[in-house]
Amino acid sequence: MQNRDYDVVLYGASGFTGKQTVAYFAQHAPNVRWALAGRNREKLAAVKAETGVTADILVADSQDRHALDAIVARTRVVLTTAGPFALYGTKLVDACVCHQTHYVDITGETVWVRELIDDESRSWKEDVLERFFYRHDVEAIKSINIPWRDSEDFVAWHFEKSGCFSVHSAYKLGMDLRDDVGGAGSLSSNPDGTRQVWKKLWALPLPHKVRIFAWRVIQGT
Repeated sequence: MQNRDYDVVLYGASGFTGKQTVAYFAQHAPNVRWALAGRNREKLAAVKAETGVTADILVADSQDRHALDAIVARTRVVLTTAGPFALYGTKLVDACVCHQTHYVDITGETVWVRELIDDESRSWKEDVLERFFYRHDVEAIKSINIPWRDSEDFVAWHFEKSGCFSVHSAYKLGMDLRDDVGGAGSLSSNPDGTRQVWKKLWALPLPHKVRIFAWRVIQGT
């Protein structure tokens, strides 16, 4: 792996998340040898021109194993943002395993991950794990306990260990955000401080009514 052409190949670079990742690389990874990859050369070229990066363009359809092999064999790491991964990720993972290339994605697809679990025995499918992961990763995955009973998914409030929303935790969040301003003074008399807090609050993945509640706490209203 030492003599490969690239440190990272970004697959799915022309998609929404891919474009943001290209922009991030352009700003924060000046010394990284990397390339844009995907199935459409024209779209990749447009992203390259828009961002002004000098990275190479590599083309491969997610269902074309031969083309994927040609890309994966040239890089140390494949970072893919091309989902749904249940449809477009499996052959890319196979190629990475075959060529001993590190694989990273952004999947949140529980159905795809669930294919690693045997429903009858409620245990990990070791043969599948061995196919997709290195030995030390297999052992780490197997150490994760699988509950015997299925439970429905729910929207979790990550500021509470229980995952359930509480007024107390929302109040604490508001106070923490106010403290983050760094002594900017009264929000009503310091527009810059107000904007800083509002930007941080609005960037959080919270329901709208929770943002409003936290904002009122910060203002003391």
